[in-house]
Amino acid sequence: AGAAGSRLGVTATGAATGPTRGAPAGAGGQPVAGTKPPATPQKPQWPPITLTGFLGRGDSGTAILNGQMVGVSETINGVEVVGIEPRAVRLRFQGETRLLRQGQTTEP
Repeated sequence: AGAAGSRLGVTATGAATGPTRGAPAGAGGQPVAGTKPPATPQKPQWPPITLTGFLGRGDSGTAILNGQMVGVSETINGVEVVGIEPRAVRLRFQGETRLLRQGQTTEP
């Protein structure tokens, strides 16, 4: 059923097994020296933004961020305002979204 020298096999359940692809592995399944493990995604470093107030809400609302009036779909320091809610502003930066309440800042 298989060719001589084939590296494929069959498990006890009848499932085919074979070589796996990916990083080369040494003894015990550990990566070979000199290879890098997959990179873990880094969280974006948000610029400092402080919400000091807002007027209205929804698409017609305006947030006061770093002392500037900014509406929905506008940006400040590369941060986009994606929504203005009753007591908070929803911001997006490099694919990450945060909810900022009055008096809060994006700084850790």
